[in-house]
Amino acid sequence: MKLKKLAGKYGIWAVVALVALLFGGSSIFKQVSPEYTEISLYELESKVASGVAKDAKINSADHQIKIDLHDGKKFVANFPAEYDDDLMTLLKSNNVNGSAVNESFWDQYKGLFLIFGLLALLSFGSSAFFGIKKRLFVRNARVKETPKQRLTDVIGAEGLIRHVEQLIAYLKDPQKFTAAGVAAPRGWLIDGPPGNGKTLLCLAIAGEAGVEVSVLSGSDFAAKYYGESEAQIAALFKKAREIASKGDPIIIVIDEIDAVGGNRDDAGEARTATLNKLLTELDGFLKDELRVVVIGTTNRKDALDPALLRPGRLTKKLHMAAPDIRAREELFRMYAKKLTFLANDVNFPKLARRTMGLSGADIKEVCNTAGLFALRVTDDAPVTMALFEQAIAEHLVGHETSRIISEEERLTTAWHESGHALVGLLGDGNAFPEEVSIVARGNAGGVTHFSDDDRLFIDWPWINAMLERAMGSRAAERMMLGDKFTSGAGHDLEVATNILLQAITEYGMGDSVYHWVDHRHLADHPFAAEIIAEIQRRI
Repeated sequence: MKLKKLAGKYGIWAVVALVALLFGGSSIFKQVSPEYTEISLYELESKVASGVAKDAKINSADHQIKIDLHDGKKFVANFPAEYDDDLMTLLKSNNVNGSAVNESFWDQYKGLFLIFGLLALLSFGSSAFFGIKKRLFVRNARVKETPKQRLTDVIGAEGLIRHVEQLIAYLKDPQKFTAAGVAAPRGWLIDGPPGNGKTLLCLAIAGEAGVEVSVLSGSDFAAKYYGESEAQIAALFKKAREIASKGDPIIIVIDEIDAVGGNRDDAGEARTATLNKLLTELDGFLKDELRVVVIGTTNRKDALDPALLRPGRLTKKLHMAAPDIRAREELFRMYAKKLTFLANDVNFPKLARRTMGLSGADIKEVCNTAGLFALRVTDDAPVTMALFEQAIAEHLVGHETSRIISEEERLTTAWHESGHALVGLLGDGNAFPEEVSIVARGNAGGVTHFSDDDRLFIDWPWINAMLERAMGSRAAERMMLGDKFTSGAGHDLEVATNILLQAITEYGMGDSVYHWVDHRHLADHPFAAEIIAEIQRRI
């Protein structure tokens, strides 16, 4: 009975395996029967130079050279990607019949892989096989049509436009660059905080140039089986080359490239192998004349392996910063246009001042949330300025809570928030308290929103103004409540401490430390006591 069940379960796969053996066996033995002894490139060059070599085959895809000697012996050696031209010169100078073949590793051993695949089928079942097949051959075939986005859709990136315009010009007319004797960068890296339009800029480049774009995430190369990620990368670049070989340029975008291109010092063996394959492919496509452009995006440039960023790979580096006040106003106007019932009292410059540090994605979410608040009233209720301010508060702090708050706690919250507001209003800084609220949101009993100027650098007057505003809450509670002051200033203390910690350890602005300090390991630093004492004194 057990034998009958096994036959019913695996009989069909046994037939498939038999057919594969009949059709694939010949290719296996044909391809692996000639025994090639692996030697170093130096030994192989010596044999060619000594005149004992008869023929040679150079496989540019796998970077291998095979030679047949006059006495029937066969040898194989690996060579660097940039060395194939030198090998052909060596063969010609020694009268060795050399030929170039482009057989990939798969072409050479496809029969063997077929048998191993069928054995895996019998061992793990059809579901595992089709899962692997899907990951290997479907995921990397996501080549999109020419995007509809244009550079005018990318708000706040005007400083980057002149750089990408040259890339667009190259994609449209490469002959202009060839005639000038210059090479357009075909490896790009765009870094910056999340949500500010890095991927949108990539799509806009493709849209302006009228070319196809393939967008993947670095996590798409995460694999369950060893070697699978390298196969995915090879398939991706092979597909791109096929398109470009027909004269059609293509852009490959790898979002969050740090997931696949992270520093090898912090990576395991599998991820290191994946990165090495990516580096090899980048070298290959940059060497040929096909119009294949690779753009990586990341918000963790510091985590990337240095080999990925060296000249000749991701050569051109652009930084996409968070939008400034002018760009934030333009973003608010753009996303607010989509709201059908927009009230006339909406003040876009004020909204831009209130949202310093927010990304384009944040602003889009704020506008949508304001529209959702209006829908709670009636289907055609106008989206007012008050609803926008409510949406900003929810985005920054959290939604209103329904917990019961006593009158005593509400009064304490009022003193607390008044401390923030008065110090900001009467202090030396440029910030102005736009809103003071004792409505409980998230974990906060109340909130005070300030408007502040965008700035590239910070100085001690700005730091002191921030510290004063943060500590104004505890000072107000101590003045009004005496010994009954509360824990409400806990978050303010954390904010003040982090501001000082960053200024002293990262920017060297303290009285005792003038170099960068890794604050994550502050306890082990010889000046830890002095740094902590200065933070305590300044707070």
